[in-house]
Amino acid sequence: MTEVWLPLPNGDGRYEISSIGRVRRATASNSYRAGRICKPAYLRGYARYRLSFGDKCRMFNAHRSAYEAFVGPIPEGMQINHKNGIKDDNRVENLEVMTASENTAHAYRVLGLPGRKYPQPGEENGRAKLTWELAKTIRSEFAQGKWSSQQACADAYGLNQTNISRLLRGDTWKTPA
Repeated sequence: MTEVWLPLPNGDGRYEISSIGRVRRATASNSYRAGRICKPAYLRGYARYRLSFGDKCRMFNAHRSAYEAFVGPIPEGMQINHKNGIKDDNRVENLEVMTASENTAHAYRVLGLPGRKYPQPGEENGRAKLTWELAKTIRSEFAQGKWSSQQACADAYGLNQTNISRLLRGDTWKTPA
């Protein structure tokens, strides 16, 4: 495949973007020659370019800029999806426009990312303050009348009264995984 270069959208003609998502200097400046390939920075896996326009700098996402240059404007509220799921593969044929919910569905359905509508239950949740054994113990102690109040139990176990209340109501720690 031949790399095709077009002016970078909103780039004042100083930069060009290629059909594979690379950016280069189109015009010479005091510091850089024309044709110099720019180095991307990466944010959450996406290639971004910090480009200089005189005394100001602007950030450009490679995938959005490549799509706009080769396909056309991105409608308001739409996102660019990488069809193959590789965030820094900015070839034009790998990019498509879709809504945020379609993009998320693509990640689960096509790419096989593990979907979690709700947080992991019990000990699987990284923010869990209890274990299944401790939850069982607290319920048992309340059933036996060991605690006069939820606050007394919470203080004894170093928890919040709300945690104890939710546990006893059955809102949390329903069944072990």
